Amino acid sequence: MTIFPCVSIQCAGSSIKKKVCSKLYALE
Repeated sequence: MTIFPCVSIQCAGSSIKKKVCSKLYALE
């Protein structure tokens, strides 16, 4: 659930941000 808002808002159109986001939420 936390990954959706992250990818939709924070990581939208940013591969680097998306990678960081994925890594952060992957730890959960």
